[in-house]
Amino acid sequence: FTGAKAVKDFLDPDNGPMIPLVELPDHCNPFRKDGVRIYAKLMNMLPLANVKSLPALNMLLEAEESGGLKKVHTLIENSSGNTVFSLATIARLFGIEKTKAIVSHEVTWGKLQLLRLFGTQILVNEEPICPDPSDKESGIYKAKQKGKSKGWFNPGQYDNEANPRAHAKWTAPQIWKQTEGKISVFCAGVGTTGTILGVGEYLKKKSKKVMVVGVARSPNNPVPGVRTPNLLREIAF
Repeated sequence: FTGAKAVKDFLDPDNGPMIPLVELPDHCNPFRKDGVRIYAKLMNMLPLANVKSLPALNMLLEAEESGGLKKVHTLIENSSGNTVFSLATIARLFGIEKTKAIVSHEVTWGKLQLLRLFGTQILVNEEPICPDPSDKESGIYKAKQKGKSKGWFNPGQYDNEANPRAHAKWTAPQIWKQTEGKISVFCAGVGTTGTILGVGEYLKKKSKKVMVVGVARSPNNPVPGVRTPNLLREIAF
């Protein structure tokens, strides 16, 4: 990758090898004796080392194609993790130097430090537990409203169709090809639900026999990224 667009070209999945799909060894697969084979799609092998970098890239690409990034100088997103980290990194390749993250007051210190390391400006928002996206106190609402200001842009990962489209465009075709169309169950944790919607829709078009399973986390279980059933109310998809 060379030239002024070298890094942007490098981050484009169309220009790189497929993300590895690796079968779990027998001792990690409790169903192997029943003839079940389990494969892991190693999304951490992406250049930015996280699954959210795909929708982050695609939301910016589609916004640029539609003219939505003209004269934009600041991105703002309600996120305390990989989405806004990826946006802050990728946005500079689109000429946008500033990224602001609206984060929950319950965000961990480690996440704040990581975001600051990559130059993200932090806005801590104290909001109710499991807020409705239309609640004016919610971070999602505040990011959306500020994104309407002149020179600002809110990608809106919770209702932007470019999120699941990223996985329908890149992740799903790879899985179908790597399994030679023999996949019977696709399983993913549900956060913004972009992965499971994009991949699931693509696979269902290829074969109606494919079962799609979403995994939520139990209440008070601090697994990052994956949401509880109550927190899924914030998602518009």
